Amino acid sequence: MPKTYQYFQPEYVKEFKCNGQACGAHCCRRWSVIIDAQTFKKYQHIKPKGIAQKIVKQIKKWGGR
Repeated sequence: MPKTYQYFQPEYVKEFKCNGQACGAHCCRRWSVIIDAQTFKKYQHIKPKGIAQKIVKQIKKWGGR
């Protein structure tokens, strides 16, 4: 059974859209998104192949667990 999570957020968050190029706050500058091996494999098989290559090229291997 998949885990479910409950969270609360202000109503205005649904309307928020960050324009990173125009933003001076840089609050997300060092964010990381971690994906598992199964997701990485899915990304490798995206069609067309050229798109898959562009995506996979941007993923850096993490030396974690």
